[in-house]
Amino acid sequence: MSAAEPEACALSSSSLDVKEKCQYYGNSSSDPPTEPHPDMDMFCCHSVQDSLLSSDSRFTNYRGILNWIIILLVSHSLWILNVILLNVIKFYTLCREREETNIVVFCVLFFQILTHAHLFLDNFIQHGFLIDLRKVLEHLMEDHYNWPSVNLILAANMFAIAALLLERCLDKGTLSPSAGHCLHLGNLGLLTLFPAVIILYDTSISTGGAYFSLWTYTVLGLKLYSYQETNSWYRQGSVPSPGTDKCVLHETKKHIEHLPIKDLYYFLLAPTLCYQRNFPFTPRVRINVLCKTLIEMVVLTQIIVGVVQQWIEPIFQRSENSFSNMDITTRVEHLMELVAPNHFLWLMFSFLFSHSYLNFCAELLCFGDRHFYGDWWNAKTLKCFWGNWNIPLHKWRYRHLYTPLLKKRVSQKQADLLVFLMSAALCEYVIALPLHSCRLWIFFMMIFELLVDVYLGDYFKGNYGNGLVWLCFLLGPPLAMMTYFHDHYMSHHGQHPPGLSVAECLS
Repeated sequence: MSAAEPEACALSSSSLDVKEKCQYYGNSSSDPPTEPHPDMDMFCCHSVQDSLLSSDSRFTNYRGILNWIIILLVSHSLWILNVILLNVIKFYTLCREREETNIVVFCVLFFQILTHAHLFLDNFIQHGFLIDLRKVLEHLMEDHYNWPSVNLILAANMFAIAALLLERCLDKGTLSPSAGHCLHLGNLGLLTLFPAVIILYDTSISTGGAYFSLWTYTVLGLKLYSYQETNSWYRQGSVPSPGTDKCVLHETKKHIEHLPIKDLYYFLLAPTLCYQRNFPFTPRVRINVLCKTLIEMVVLTQIIVGVVQQWIEPIFQRSENSFSNMDITTRVEHLMELVAPNHFLWLMFSFLFSHSYLNFCAELLCFGDRHFYGDWWNAKTLKCFWGNWNIPLHKWRYRHLYTPLLKKRVSQKQADLLVFLMSAALCEYVIALPLHSCRLWIFFMMIFELLVDVYLGDYFKGNYGNGLVWLCFLLGPPLAMMTYFHDHYMSHHGQHPPGLSVAECLS
């Protein structure tokens, strides 16, 4: 694996801005220039920047989307391939010259929808109109008088308050660093086990409620780990120079000594996983941006529900067994039927969460760092794709896992591998646990992608490498995740899958 791929792929574009911002805060016009501290990126990891697909961004490189179109068109053997591609390329070139980036994205998606219109028409002819929002509410709603998932999410405040109290004790010196570290690890361990036990043994909690609860606790665990470790760095006095000290300790000493609860909860609500004591802010809340992102969320949610009920559920209904019980021919047939709807579903969900939802939260909180994703569609290697797909998570892994491992003299390849295995295990955990299923398909599919990148990455470069990335995204972990939902559907509407439950795996 690449020696410093996490930094090269996802943080190279923003690290210079972060350093410049830290130097700006650290040096006033009257201060003498100071050299940036080598660990400055660990303290000031956020800077004011826009999302790539926002209207304020000047990003214009969408070459990878053209490769995506080619792959999908070839895979469906459409006779209009050449005409569509020529028109898209001409339109792309024209809009790029005019820097009309949003028009490019939506028009490319429109062309892609046109090329797959026959799939939608065939579906409506066979099944009619199947969209029913009441079914969605049935999966989310629980007992009218007892909402275990809501209670579970509210109970997460206990762990946040415990982390805050521990930090205050450490800041005042009433706890030794080693004792505080052990207590923090115990708090994070309980935070991990508590929702898992409730989801496994409380039969009244719904599948949707279990997912929201587990994702909330997972994000909270990552944030609290960053919170305690970053505060530990501040206490250790790792920034000795006067200029950088102003960057790190931008707030007053009283604020730092007492660690207000407002600061913690702003961080918990902010669209980031990495803590620092002076987040970048925007001047005001823009109502037009809030309304725009809210409309995007509503429309995309409706489309996602429509794709699931109109396209994916009929495929599930035609199944007689779970994937574990299917013969190889039937299994491949069902997987090929799920490829297209699952792919579109994940693209829409990615835009809904990474762009619309996170930008909505950022605008509401005046959070300045909107760099939630990189240009993953242009990635020419799988490592660059993983680094640009989810910037907040990647930044957390780089800051709190990869860099500390290097400081402990772990080799770069071993650090890359350990971080990747942690990501694969986390992905398996958050998907499999709410479904009470433990098959490790997602984990092994991600391992397979790693092997593909290691052994085939040198042979696929440039546009061919980008095509390989799109193929892995089309046939990789997202498709493996869909098999989990398929078997969960069969366990409630058909035969029970024979795979081990999560409780059996943990015992």
